Amino acid sequence: MPTRSRHRFLLLMAGLLFMAFALRLYRLDYQSIWWDEGISLHLGTSSFGDIIRDRQNNIHPPLYFFILKAWLSLVGVSAFTGRYLSVLAGLLQVAIVYAAVRFWSRSESGWGGFGPWLAAALVLISPLSVIYSQEIRVYAMLPLVYMAILLLAEASLSPGGMKHSTLVWLALAEWTGLHLHYVAIFGVAYIGLWGLASLTRRRDREGMTRWIKVQGVVVLLSLPWIMGVFANWTAINAEANAGTYLTEPVPITYLIAQVWAFHLTGLAGALVSRFVQVGAALAAALLAGLLVGNVALSNPPAKGATTRRLLAHWILPLAAGFALWSVRSFSHPRYIIMFAIVLWPLVALLAGRARRPIERLMSGMLIVCLIALSFWGLRQYFFESSATKPDI
Repeated sequence: MPTRSRHRFLLLMAGLLFMAFALRLYRLDYQSIWWDEGISLHLGTSSFGDIIRDRQNNIHPPLYFFILKAWLSLVGVSAFTGRYLSVLAGLLQVAIVYAAVRFWSRSESGWGGFGPWLAAALVLISPLSVIYSQEIRVYAMLPLVYMAILLLAEASLSPGGMKHSTLVWLALAEWTGLHLHYVAIFGVAYIGLWGLASLTRRRDREGMTRWIKVQGVVVLLSLPWIMGVFANWTAINAEANAGTYLTEPVPITYLIAQVWAFHLTGLAGALVSRFVQVGAALAAALLAGLLVGNVALSNPPAKGATTRRLLAHWILPLAAGFALWSVRSFSHPRYIIMFAIVLWPLVALLAGRARRPIERLMSGMLIVCLIALSFWGLRQYFFESSATKPDI
């Protein structure tokens, strides 16, 4: 890269990250600590042994609370310092999405030079990213881990990519996800099966052997926590089923609509707003139309390979996550935040590949729609009392 281009790139990236940092830092300690954050601070100031014992009787694994404890021991305990750890994770979401789009753009032309910047900008203003970058919980870290798993898996599965160092990092990323939140099992299982299917299709027996070994190592390294879960199954099962008698299963169409609106606004129950109803429906229709043009109508079919792959990376683990609501219909949609981040690279790809006037019009309308819904969600979160966290 020429010196002038490098300087321009560094200046643009610094500006992008500064804006992302400022938005996530804005009014960071304005809202009260709520119940889940109180639990996090309690565990973050407990001993490692107490954290393990508490988590063994709960659903969630302990790694985030270990990280939070180490962080709080360095910076002190307050709402600001606890949330600041999530701010850093949210800031890295912008950077990793930019890097991911740069990586994916190498395998398929047509993204355009603006693709990585568009994806990063959409994450920058995404209420889903901003809101959970201001919460003392694990959710801001989960998208980072999933994106890292995707990039490492795709690097490993590329021709000549089965390098020892890459596979070690992949195993570490999968292990980290599994010990941050149980919902990561959907992403890890999906990546394991997807990689196996890809290698089978290529008839790469040596690669299949290495891939199976990597997944086996992840399982072996996770055995201590798995054994702890089964040793306390009665308590964990009671925790998982707590409150289920108060709820009934919801229609799948309602569930999909709620989760889609949550993608775009970061707020559960946002569909009560007529603006969100119309905006989310329009965004869904535009996205579906662009996907049909890129996937079903691509000629030759290989031209839409990256689109199909990103769509699978987003939809398949997300669909598996819906199993949560079949058991616990009162679960919060934030559990799917790990996989929602793939939407932004997918939108950037569709916009970058738009060539016909109708495609450019649709992609432009989609981007405007996403920006409008993002600003609506941010306004609600920062300034409306209805979105205020309950004070404990």
